[in-house]
Amino acid sequence: MNATEIAAWMDNLVPGELTIHEPVGNEHAVEMATVNLGNEVLATTLEFSEVDTGLVSEGISVRSELFTVAHTSAETALIAVAGAAEIFRRMEGRLPAQPGTLVPGIGDFVELPSDITVRHGLCVVPYVWGDQVPQLKEPDRLTVLLQLLMLTQDEFDYAVTYGIGALQGELMKAEVDLNDWTR
Repeated sequence: MNATEIAAWMDNLVPGELTIHEPVGNEHAVEMATVNLGNEVLATTLEFSEVDTGLVSEGISVRSELFTVAHTSAETALIAVAGAAEIFRRMEGRLPAQPGTLVPGIGDFVELPSDITVRHGLCVVPYVWGDQVPQLKEPDRLTVLLQLLMLTQDEFDYAVTYGIGALQGELMKAEVDLNDWTR
């Protein structure tokens, strides 16, 4: 699938109008899109499924498109998702793009605005669609959506020390707004 086809797929999944953004950064940068959700923005890759992060299921390559939802500008959300995509690409399969993967140092890899306190990523099963994870099946690959949550340094350290499940439990108990990147 190319970026146009991925955009058409995404357009059917998200409320609001998809705005396409040209790749920014290096020659490997992927096309991106955003959707204005009112007081939040959704930012997503449109070509990350071309990056093989080493996942295979039943002999078929499993790929993903990364997205995040945040109370921030579209530009800031795009920078973070593009940074995560580039980190995965550079890891050449040593860092799988799958739920439960911590993506350290996104905020050090890209330049986020000074009021943004989240620095690291955590890939999770998208909660936006409930129990149904959107999938795009092709003969040679399966593309799924993968949500990127951004974590503060303290949250990241907690996940490394006690595990992702423990972190998620603490975040839920404290009712942390994970879409607030200035927390």
